[in-house]
Amino acid sequence: MPQSARQARRTGAEEDWDGPYLNLSVFCTEARQDVDGWSFLGVHGGSVGNGAPWSYAEAVLAVTLTGGNRRGTSILDVFATFPDSTRERVTGPDRLTFEGPAFGHTVASPIRVPAHTEGIVWFDIMVDGRLMSRLPFQIQHEIPG
Repeated sequence: MPQSARQARRTGAEEDWDGPYLNLSVFCTEARQDVDGWSFLGVHGGSVGNGAPWSYAEAVLAVTLTGGNRRGTSILDVFATFPDSTRERVTGPDRLTFEGPAFGHTVASPIRVPAHTEGIVWFDIMVDGRLMSRLPFQIQHEIPG
């Protein structure tokens, strides 16, 4: 039976992955935790700035992970790749302990990135060195007028 392109690209390491798993990754203006869980307010995908050399885009990056069959500690890191191709860690490393499928974590991290260059900043959500998701964050400058 012929393999699909996705199956052909799989490695043994991917097949052995037992968690944790990404449930949610989102940019918002505020994340709140109360007795009923988490609320994410002002969900968005970018920022408008004035293009000044000292301008920054600010947001909260919320990430929710579920343990799967994972028991033990995992490391969460988030890296940003800017329009000029530079890459830097924006949050982490965060040590998260998982105790199986019913156990998870939500991490809400404030981020502040330079906004003097228009374009897309890509945020890589990494767990134990494995790419879980890539989120685009659009930097757009205001048009004076």
